Amino acid sequence: METYLRRFAFLLMTAAATSLVHAAEDQASVGRTIMGYYHEMEQGYADKDASGVYRHCDPAYLFSALNNSATSDLAANRKALDESFGNLKTIQVKIVPEATDMAGDKFYIRYKQENEMLFPLKSAPARIWYEAEDTWQRKNGAWVLLSTKVLNDSVAQAKGKLEQQKKRMEFEDEQRRSRRCLNGVGYGCGDYR
Repeated sequence: METYLRRFAFLLMTAAATSLVHAAEDQASVGRTIMGYYHEMEQGYADKDASGVYRHCDPAYLFSALNNSATSDLAANRKALDESFGNLKTIQVKIVPEATDMAGDKFYIRYKQENEMLFPLKSAPARIWYEAEDTWQRKNGAWVLLSTKVLNDSVAQAKGKLEQQKKRMEFEDEQRRSRRCLNGVGYGCGDYR
């Protein structure tokens, strides 16, 4: 009886381990498929083809800007991208995955997208980036992009650095002002004698 229980426990552990391996293989397989879609998107940007960029999006796709400051649907994104392509000489996009996860029939990916854009009459390209999380879902046997949520971008980071610099300068100005008052040589230091 004890041998039977040991074998049963061993079979349960083997079955659990096998299902974990299959789940990991499924996530890896889905990840490779979706990374292939991102490479197609990169090529769509290089070809200035908005329909190529959004080829794998669900019709109900939703884009959320940083801090949900703005949202737009698939049609608005395609229109805006088409207009942007008309104002660019070239654009190169690189999508670098940072983390992935899978739950049920949804696949989540966090990535950094780096854009290098050359505008007319400019000798050097402009470079911007953003970090985002995408949600993909299997629908009718195919993976479609449901949503993109921007987590951080180069503009917000630059504004944050400027705000920190401004606060530091104000703090230093206040320190200089108080030192002048303590020495009695400053103007506007309160009572005059």
